Amino acid sequence: MKVELRSEQGPLGLEQRMYAERAAQLTLGRFGPRISQISISVGPGGASLASDPDEPPADDRQVVVRLDGKCRLLVLETDRTFESALVRALDRARRYLERDTARLAVRRRTAPRHAGAGLAAIARGAAY
Repeated sequence: MKVELRSEQGPLGLEQRMYAERAAQLTLGRFGPRISQISISVGPGGASLASDPDEPPADDRQVVVRLDGKCRLLVLETDRTFESALVRALDRARRYLERDTARLAVRRRTAPRHAGAGLAAIARGAAY
């Protein structure tokens, strides 16, 4: 699982890079076979539509986490600090992957073993 970091405001510091890589590995590491790459982009937070246009923009940080592999996902989070926005985005991605994994497990358990058997019996004219 490869972790790629980008920033719109210049390079991230070594501490931030290490924090992001460690957080991504700890949060999403168990889904490694389903994820080939994690892309984390950091930029300034967007102003809300309800805010006053004359008001200066907030110092929020926007984090976009993109997962590629068997599962594709894009998560966008905005918060006051890079670290809190990153943790929230990674947590949302983890919850999605957990739900998706559970959904796939249920689908595998409930799938008929011989899906075509009923159609073959109908074609032969067998009565149920």
